[in-house]
Amino acid sequence: MSRKTSLGKGTALSYRGDVKIATYIGEHLLSTKTYRNKGALPLFQFLANCLAGNFPAAYTLRPYKIKLLKIPVTDEENNTILPDEFSRAPKLLTEALATANSAEVECTDFINMAAAPEIIVQENDKGYTCKVSFSFVFPYARLRRTGANMVAIYGPGISSFREYSAYYLLTQQVYDAEGKSYLDWDPVELPVEEDELNKIFAVEWTMTLSNQN
Repeated sequence: MSRKTSLGKGTALSYRGDVKIATYIGEHLLSTKTYRNKGALPLFQFLANCLAGNFPAAYTLRPYKIKLLKIPVTDEENNTILPDEFSRAPKLLTEALATANSAEVECTDFINMAAAPEIIVQENDKGYTCKVSFSFVFPYARLRRTGANMVAIYGPGISSFREYSAYYLLTQQVYDAEGKSYLDWDPVELPVEEDELNKIFAVEWTMTLSNQN
């Protein structure tokens, strides 16, 4: 996702979020997928408090932990709501989570960062870029239920699964009978075989702020 604020003629401040999720058994990489994530109000409140020098308030909102969720994806008539519909109408996601039962939605507890965030600063002829990468590692065995289709990131002072700072939906590109592509759900399934509970998730969540001419 990109948010731009005018700083003057030909200059903009933008935010972009990218997520890479990999699955391992031991040191053997099984799969890697990359997603573009979307920011929510607490993320921009965090940035605003940093700019204002209100660091105690910013601390409680800083990206710190993630949670896997199973959001409802059917409407009142039991029709499937595709990921693109959530993207075009974010209110659908807000409404789905507002009425959701936490016992049915939360697939994991909160998972804290595995290491301190990494900061990378870059400069080129177009401007400056600052990237912050957050890493999370946890076993499949921490999944309480199957079918997780959303991963959200939260501040350390947040206890409600609804108050996420940013999120991404687990999706995959599929093709219909006519060869047209669309995004469909690609949920995380709890392994049936006990041996597969050795699988490990490695999530790398990168937030990028840039000043591009």
